[in-house]
Amino acid sequence: MRLANRNSDFAKLLLRLGIAGVFLYFGINAVQNPVGQGAIWITPQIGSVLEGLISVSTFMMLFGIIQILIGALVLLGAAFKLATAAAAIALLGIVINLGSVSLNDIVYRDFALFTAALLLFFEGPGRYSMQR
Repeated sequence: MRLANRNSDFAKLLLRLGIAGVFLYFGINAVQNPVGQGAIWITPQIGSVLEGLISVSTFMMLFGIIQILIGALVLLGAAFKLATAAAAIALLGIVINLGSVSLNDIVYRDFALFTAALLLFFEGPGRYSMQR
């Protein structure tokens, strides 16, 4: 195997570790403290949409579980197209949600993560994964 291919696979592994870590961290936080996390991350616009459908606490709990699942799949490199597509959609939703209030450093960080998830979606998980 050429050195360039090994470096590319290692870079994909590092990118997967970073994205998975973010999803696992925020997913666990949302499951452990859905009320507190909802107060931080749910904008008034989204809160008014959720109001008639589901409580913010329940939404954050469900979103946390989804984030944990996405993080685990990305980390393992399993069901990779589905996992990275879900990651990109979730991150785009976060960018739109938070960007509707203010363009702050969190919006720019999550936009960068969104583009990283898209890169993995198109490039694949690399050699160091369950799915090759």
